[in-house]
Amino acid sequence: MRRASATFLVILCIALWGPVPGSAQDTRGQTPELGESLVKRASSGKAFALSMIAPGLGHRYVRGGDWGRWGTAFALTDASLWVGLLSTGRRRSHLVESYRTMATRHAGVDPSGKDRTFYLNAATYRSSQAFTDAQFRNGALNQVTYAADPSFQWRWDTEEHFLRFRELREDAESLRRRRSLLIASLAANRLIAGVAALRAAGRTGRSNLRISLGPPPIEADAPLVRMAYTF
Repeated sequence: MRRASATFLVILCIALWGPVPGSAQDTRGQTPELGESLVKRASSGKAFALSMIAPGLGHRYVRGGDWGRWGTAFALTDASLWVGLLSTGRRRSHLVESYRTMATRHAGVDPSGKDRTFYLNAATYRSSQAFTDAQFRNGALNQVTYAADPSFQWRWDTEEHFLRFRELREDAESLRRRRSLLIASLAANRLIAGVAALRAAGRTGRSNLRISLGPPPIEADAPLVRMAYTF
């Protein structure tokens, strides 16, 4: 995991700081003075697409290889979000492994085929029997059948281990929510950078951009973004 994270960061740095193909330059291969003549040579579609790949690249393209203040800000924001996302994912994986190992050792849990719902139940009830009794009282007979399977039964040996398991699982869930927020922030940074690059590259043309943000679909962590752009 650490090697994959390091490799990704290297690739990201190369993409951000390496040369941009098709930069808005004159036919002599020299970058003209920043201004209206440079903006006219830039493609709005390319500026927007580059911003979707890595925020800041669209600004660099429009400015003929010069990052500028906004391009640098978008690029650094994206890099910091990626570092946070990779770090959060690594920490969450460690916590998940820790609380699953604890459940196996101290509650007799068979880890194969167990999802987040199972571990939530194991963090709520001290034994599968307590879980079954609660479902009987609530009339949730389908859950009673679920806990009747021997491979889905558990019983915590001590209160200390039970509380420690709950703490680890809650920390992992907190990191899961943070990861979702970071993913949404990465998408938002791209959209904002793309719109800003469009404004810089499309000052001499007409463009139509529509962006809508909706609630996340079922079983999804991040909000749903709908976008349409006419060049």
